Amino acid sequence: MESLRAKIPLGVLTHHDRQRSRGRQSVAEVRHGVCSGCHMSLPTGLQAEIQRESTLLECKTCGRFIFPTKEAVESQLPANVSQSPKRAKKVTNERPRKPAFSPSHRRERGCKP
Repeated sequence: MESLRAKIPLGVLTHHDRQRSRGRQSVAEVRHGVCSGCHMSLPTGLQAEIQRESTLLECKTCGRFIFPTKEAVESQLPANVSQSPKRAKKVTNERPRKPAFSPSHRRERGCKP
């Protein structure tokens, strides 16, 4: 157990030990955007960060380290879709418009160049 504790960063370990000394769990799952520790809804920005799994994050309400459920991670990234979705082009039936002050427009109106 001590060999595992040696591999964990000191700040994370201190936070974990402080939570455990208070009789609380130090980690909680996030299900449907809600922390399973305090049952509070998380801000959308934090939910997006959790899905990216960029860093170790903590709930602002209860202080537990939070992580997404396995089902949430699997549902976010289907196997046949790439990581960066491309935007679809807007399809319209309109023809392209000329700029309002094109040279041909000026000639039609008799404007000086």
